[in-house]
Amino acid sequence: MAIQKDDKKTMSLPGIKKKTGRPATGKSVSDRDRKRAQIARDEAMVIESPPSSWSLRVCLRVLATNEKSPLSAYKIKAIRRVIELNGFEI
Repeated sequence: MAIQKDDKKTMSLPGIKKKTGRPATGKSVSDRDRKRAQIARDEAMVIESPPSSWSLRVCLRVLATNEKSPLSAYKIKAIRRVIELNGFEI
């Protein structure tokens, strides 16, 4: 709210800007921890849910895993799901 021109009671405080955005809650999570949680959710989705419910991001994560990862067994299913998501037929 702006100060009105004829207002004689309100003092303006130069140099002090109002804070914008969400207030701090003390429960902030670092970017690294947020990404780790996302990766854990994606891996759990691969193991627990059928391939027909996988998103493109989950499929690409499976395809990007190395051969020693437990997710590497799901690569064929991920390829089929990516083809399905892009509208191609097998």
